Amino acid sequence: MKQPTIYQYDILPAVFRRQVIYIWMSAIGPYAALEDHSSLNILRNPPPASNAIWIHIFSTLARELGMFALGDKDANPFVQCQQYLLNTDTNGALDIIDLSFHVIDRNIRRLSFDDIRYSKITQTPDDAIEELNVRFQEHGIGYQFKMRKLVKIVAQYTHEPIIQPVISLPTFHCLLDLIDKSYGSW
Repeated sequence: MKQPTIYQYDILPAVFRRQVIYIWMSAIGPYAALEDHSSLNILRNPPPASNAIWIHIFSTLARELGMFALGDKDANPFVQCQQYLLNTDTNGALDIIDLSFHVIDRNIRRLSFDDIRYSKITQTPDDAIEELNVRFQEHGIGYQFKMRKLVKIVAQYTHEPIIQPVISLPTFHCLLDLIDKSYGSW
C-alpha cells in the first residue's frame, strides 16, 4: 500500500525557487531592455508584452507590500521579482508565486500568437501550472495552483486505502457500539 504524502508548508527550498524562475522565463518571457527609449523608436519597435506583464506583477506586489523596490532598485521589474522570490520569507515567496501564476493563467492566455512569439514565450499556461504543481509535489510542499489561486493541500490520500482498513478493524466497531450505547442511535 502506498503511503500518504506528508507535506510541509514552512520552507521553500532555493532549488524550488530557482525552478519557479525557469517556469517564469518560459511562461511569461524575459523583460527586454530597450536600447533607445525615444518615443519614436518605441512606436516603431514596441516592447514585448512580457515587459508589461512584468511591470504589472512588480507594481502590484510592490504596492501591496508598500515597497518601492522588490530587489535592486536599479534592476528591471523581472530581475526584482527574481530577487524577491529568492530572498523573501516563505509567505512572501508564496505571494509572488500566487500572483505570477494568476497572471500566467489569466493574462498570458489572452496574448496573440505574435505577442507570444515576440515575448519569447515557449510554455503554455497549462503546462506552466502543471510544472509548478509537479515541483511542489517533488519538494513535498503542500500547495497546488488550482482555479487561478494557490491552495493549501492538507493531505493527499484516498478513502479506499486509508479509511476502509480502519473501518474494518474490530476495535472501530466496538467504539461505534460504545458510542451508540452511550448517546443513542445516530
